[in-house]
Amino acid sequence: QFSPNLEFGEGTGSATPLAWSMAQFIRLAVNLEEGKNLDTPDVVYERYVLGKKPEVSSNSRECAGIQRLLAGGSGAAPKLKRNENYPQLRGRKGRSTTSMLFAYFGEGKEVELVGDFTGWKPCNIKFKELEKSKFLRISFPNNGRIEYKLIVDGEWITDPLNPNKIDNGVGGENSVLEMPDYKPSEWAKELEKSSLFDREVSELEIDSKKFGKRTVKIYIPSEYFKRGIAPKLPVLYLQDGTDYINRGKAINVLERLVTAKKVEPFMLVFIDPKDRMKEYWANDDWAEFVAKEVVPTVEEKYFTTVKTGRENRALLGASLGGITSIWTALKYPETFANVGGQSSSFWVDDERVVKELAKLKGDEKFNFYIDDGIFEGVEDSRKVTKMLREKGFQVTYVEGATGHNWTSWRDRLADAFIDLMK
Repeated sequence: QFSPNLEFGEGTGSATPLAWSMAQFIRLAVNLEEGKNLDTPDVVYERYVLGKKPEVSSNSRECAGIQRLLAGGSGAAPKLKRNENYPQLRGRKGRSTTSMLFAYFGEGKEVELVGDFTGWKPCNIKFKELEKSKFLRISFPNNGRIEYKLIVDGEWITDPLNPNKIDNGVGGENSVLEMPDYKPSEWAKELEKSSLFDREVSELEIDSKKFGKRTVKIYIPSEYFKRGIAPKLPVLYLQDGTDYINRGKAINVLERLVTAKKVEPFMLVFIDPKDRMKEYWANDDWAEFVAKEVVPTVEEKYFTTVKTGRENRALLGASLGGITSIWTALKYPETFANVGGQSSSFWVDDERVVKELAKLKGDEKFNFYIDDGIFEGVEDSRKVTKMLREKGFQVTYVEGATGHNWTSWRDRLADAFIDLMK
């Protein structure tokens, strides 16, 4: 995960990156298991393969803006209660941000706060001493959702006083803070089993020349089977498919949108990599695999169900999956007209994909969906959105007061579905 530091605009809830000196720090580097891809930045390889910790000081450019989030540091010491949950809202809710009070009652001598808003790097956000406890005041956007941890005497732990935790996807948990105006997506709520018309996710094996045997998952919304003679379906191809099922709640979102008549039914195809770092990263081989092997196999198997033509096919992914989706569309414009990226890694290889997007003339008839979270840095996504709109492309851009995680992408998934499959 990578988050630049932020300066919050007065009364706007917006954020502007102040530092990008670690822009080559891969946003999902925790997924790197072994080996060094030639395109892997040295900082990633050193941290996640060699186990070296990044050297970051509180005075570095990486942490330059974090101190702006601190609030009430010179005010009166609060009265903390052991039997209460923290963090707690303290002080009057502002137009864009609100001060939160964190507490600690353990034996640790030094306690520090890290999370989405620090790029998961120590930035000297230290708790202050009370007689038998410690506290910290810090402000966040009113509509924000923050994942964080405490560093207690060098050990990274979840917040003992916060019962709200979530699987972080890498074998542990993060503590979660949801600010007063944060609203999780209504479209991602769990579905009643009866509403699914006993539909299950199907599997289809792809015999790839480059990657060997791969299995993709297929989901057709229940409404399709309730309509009798129904029109053929457009198809959305998702990178990191199993994560979109389990963590992004893609099936829940699709079913609820169709029931609410926000979209017409469409098929979902979930594609998973085996070596994410090598197969993604704007990989020509992966692009060919999706366009020349996955799509034809799906359309041959479901020839009575699927509507063909580039305008009826879409791609979507998150982080590296987002940049890979965009790259695939650029490589095979005759196959895909609709493409989306959630928190896309536009920085890869010195913005190689951005440079390719800049070569578009504007008459290629692409429809783009782009989203991002202010705690992970939105400058690159804003730049790409502006550039594409100036070329005349239809671009939907969505921004949230969130970090780089599946909950954020889940909450914006309905926006992606509506835009790409309208």
